[in-house]
Amino acid sequence: MKRLSLLLVFIHLISVAQATIYIEEGDYYPSYLQVFHNTLIMTGGTIEENLYLKEDSLGEIYGGYIGNFLVLDDTSKASMYGGHVVSGISSPEDGQFSWYGGTIVGEIRSGWLNSPSCFSYHKIYGYDFKIDGEVVTDFILTYQGFQRHLTGFLQDGTDIDNDLVIYGGSKIELVVIPEPATLLLLGLGVPILSGLRRKR
Repeated sequence: MKRLSLLLVFIHLISVAQATIYIEEGDYYPSYLQVFHNTLIMTGGTIEENLYLKEDSLGEIYGGYIGNFLVLDDTSKASMYGGHVVSGISSPEDGQFSWYGGTIVGEIRSGWLNSPSCFSYHKIYGYDFKIDGEVVTDFILTYQGFQRHLTGFLQDGTDIDNDLVIYGGSKIELVVIPEPATLLLLGLGVPILSGLRRKR
């Protein structure tokens, strides 16, 4: 009886474990791709339509091409470090998105129209943020239902030039990182200051 119980527990653990799906250079999906309760790692390849991450899926995008939207359904999470998304990012429910690099040509949509119960949370890591041409002073954005325009630079130096739309209880956070030139000055300043201190 004890062995049967252990076997049933083992089978249950295997059934709920997430699998990892890899999309690499040369992989081609002529339509959309839906990922359910799994992890996706995309380093290359092409998805001609939408990429849907559903049912608590996790996604990491380092490269590749998504021909339409990256859609985060349910409480799915994704991070983007590279690659190219044509139409934009959409998280109509409670998805989380972190954008460090790569290009998104279209709209960044957090939440869903006429859905006050969605609580998506997006983070954009970069510097020199401006909204509608004005320097950003509030880094947690909660504009409701109307389009704003964000410019600046991502952490990897890629230009940001996207429309933003936020619905419901959703938010977009702009995470300011030091500009590369500032980091270089800080990096050079420490050895110079320590050298001056030694001479005294």
